[in-house]
Amino acid sequence: MSLTIFDLPVEMINEIVEELDTFSRFHLQKVSKTFRNIVDRLKPSFKTLDFYINTDNSINLIFDKFSVVTYRKEGNSCSLVYKNHKKSIVGVDHIEIALGDLARALKNPKLQLERIGLFSATEFSNFLKKCLNSQIYVKKLVLKTHKIDEIPRILTIFQPGTLEYIEFRNEPKTRKNLLKIVNLEQMKRARNLKFLELGVKIRVSNGNRFKIYKKEFDVEDIVRLRDFLLTTAHFKSCLLTARQFNLPQIETILRSDKCLTFTINRTQLIIEKV
Repeated sequence: MSLTIFDLPVEMINEIVEELDTFSRFHLQKVSKTFRNIVDRLKPSFKTLDFYINTDNSINLIFDKFSVVTYRKEGNSCSLVYKNHKKSIVGVDHIEIALGDLARALKNPKLQLERIGLFSATEFSNFLKKCLNSQIYVKKLVLKTHKIDEIPRILTIFQPGTLEYIEFRNEPKTRKNLLKIVNLEQMKRARNLKFLELGVKIRVSNGNRFKIYKKEFDVEDIVRLRDFLLTTAHFKSCLLTARQFNLPQIETILRSDKCLTFTINRTQLIIEKV
C-alpha cells in the first residue's frame, strides 16, 4: 500500500504548510476537506488585506500590501495572475472566484487583522455573510462603496469592539443614510472615524463627544456634521477646531434646530444636544 502525505506526523505536515505563502494555502484548501482543516488550524500568514474591484472590472486581492492576486474575465474564462504565474479557469465568473477567495481568507477562525480595505461598486456583503461562520476580528476598516445600502450590511460582518478605526472613502449624504450606520454597535465602539469626502477625521475622546480638526469648515460641512450628531444616539456633543469660522453663517444653520445648542468663537465650535 502506497504512502500519502497524511502518513507523515501531524507536526511535520503543519511545518510544511506553514512555509506556504497565503495564495498557495488557498489552493491547498481547495484540494480536500482535510487540507482545508489543516490550513484553518494554522495562524494566517497575513495581517492586512485589501479587496479592489477596479474600473476595468478586474479585481485585486492584496495581502500585506505586496502580495497581489489579480482576477480578470477573458471570454468565458477567469484568469488569475499571481507573481509570474497565470492560471485560467474555464466557464466561471471572475467576480465569483475572487469573492470566494476573499471569503476563504476571512473564514479562518484564528484570523486577527490589523487592517482590511474593501473598495467596490458591486454588492458583495450578502455573499460574505452567507460564507462566514462568525464575525471578523479587525482593528481598522477602510471602506468605499457606491452602494450606500451596503455600508450597514458590511459593518455587521465585523466584531463590535475590535474595530478601533473606521474610514469611509465616500460619505452618506442624507440623514436617512447616516441613520442606517451611526447607531450600529461597530460605529458606537470605534475610537476613530474618518469621512474622506468631508476631509476630516473624527476622534472620539469619550463615550459622548467627538472632536474634529480641519483648516476650514464650509456651510455644507456644518450641515453634514449637524445631521450626523442629530441622527446618532451615541454622541451627545462635538468639538470643532479650525483656523477661523464664519460666525454669521454657522449661527444661522445651528439656530434653526431647537434640539441643539452651541458655543462659538473664532477657532472653536462646540455643538451639544439639548
